[in-house]
Amino acid sequence: MQMILVSCLLAATMLFVVLTIALRLLPTTATSLNGLLRGVLVLSVRFYYLILGHLAPVIAQRFRVNIVEGLWRLAACILVSQLLGSLLLLLAGWEVSGWTVVLFTLHGMIVGLVWDEVVSRDGLQLGLHL
Repeated sequence: MQMILVSCLLAATMLFVVLTIALRLLPTTATSLNGLLRGVLVLSVRFYYLILGHLAPVIAQRFRVNIVEGLWRLAACILVSQLLGSLLLLLAGWEVSGWTVVLFTLHGMIVGLVWDEVVSRDGLQLGLHL
């Protein structure tokens, strides 16, 4: 009985120490995660800019629509995100589910909305004034 009590106290102490260490590392982890997400977003915008920049003159000539401005850009980014994401999932052998469609749509919307910020001279400044 005493061995069980000692084991439970030791486990509770270890859990407390691990949680304390995790809380101390939280600001560093959050900063690293923010930098990683910013980097992925900037790379996504530049990649979409490369794709849509080559398609824009052809589509503008044929359909008289500028896909790198306004709502057309948002729709084009969502479409590109859906196509590329679904293609990657199919190549990996995974199935395309409703959650992945939602995630790809959100990614395309975010890329379309921050497009001007990333393409501008100063680049994307997420959380600069926090």
